Amino acid sequence: MFEECRSQALQSSDPKKIAGFIQAAIIYYPSGTKQSTGSHVDRMVERSRQLAIDDMIARLRIVTGGDLGKDPQSWIDRYGEKEMVQPDRAANPSQPTGSQTNQLSAAAGSGR
Repeated sequence: MFEECRSQALQSSDPKKIAGFIQAAIIYYPSGTKQSTGSHVDRMVERSRQLAIDDMIARLRIVTGGDLGKDPQSWIDRYGEKEMVQPDRAANPSQPTGSQTNQLSAAAGSGR
């Protein structure tokens, strides 16, 4: 999921979409959802999440010519929409379950 968000964000020139991909990466299976917080696997997942977010922020810096720092929420607040975009799931058909599926599906709206 993180790589899908990252890949699509790096191909986009739309700050709103890129901010949406950052938001999607942040809310997708937060730490402790699937594995114990602080476990080896959890640390690997969170590192992957952070690297993807860092790359997406770097893309936003290029696209916007601005710099809102390293905090992803600053970028989301400035460029994000109420409706979050969702990356194309064809390359990675695994979906979150339960309320996260509903959050991502409802938030995706027409931003695909």
